[in-house]
Amino acid sequence: MSPSVVLAIVAGVLCLVAFGILKAVQAESQRREERDQALRALGFWPAEAPDPGLVPRLVALHRRSRRQNLRVENLRERRGADGTLYLFDLRDRSGKNSRVRHGTLAVLSARLRLPRFSLSPRIDREGRLAAVANLLLEKLTRGSGERVAFPGHAELERRYSVRGPDPEAIRRFFTDDRLRWLAERPHWMVEAEGDLFTFARFRLESRGRAGEDLDLPDRIEKALELLRHLSG
Repeated sequence: MSPSVVLAIVAGVLCLVAFGILKAVQAESQRREERDQALRALGFWPAEAPDPGLVPRLVALHRRSRRQNLRVENLRERRGADGTLYLFDLRDRSGKNSRVRHGTLAVLSARLRLPRFSLSPRIDREGRLAAVANLLLEKLTRGSGERVAFPGHAELERRYSVRGPDPEAIRRFFTDDRLRWLAERPHWMVEAEGDLFTFARFRLESRGRAGEDLDLPDRIEKALELLRHLSG
């Protein structure tokens, strides 16, 4: 095979590779633009000048050990009469491969006076797999403080684990009405302190960013509903 033929083949392969990369970049750019448009339609815009203390607070709510290297990315905000909603991705760079939790909501409101607490779901099922899953979920929130028991609220105890550094403050805050209301809404994940809480939902099935975006309006509605019940 002559050198010119070899060069022609190499050039052709390089062109195909370059074309593939270009199409991938264009597709990703289009996907981002479509997502930006959808988020703008929901009232979320890039947070260009957030409160300097906001990002450290978001990181602190989700950090479980000093070795964790967490980073808030793609922070967006939606201002309202009762407070500000934030949407962000949380990247964990603690291990060799970074992991990203997409589309976490946060609510900042002067109406809130929250003790520091972590609300994590439990699998309300019988069997060994459910028991193992609950042990793993407990492990994920173990660094956030002592587990708080609520005698007399068996349904909430089956569905949730509540932890925090000040159990008495948490028990005072969670009135019977609040506990009953939460027990009827399974699979929520909440990290809270002061005038800020973050909200997410635990799902057994694997979902990508597209699935998270599709149910974002519903999650916004539930986060605002939570704001109303945690206020005052």
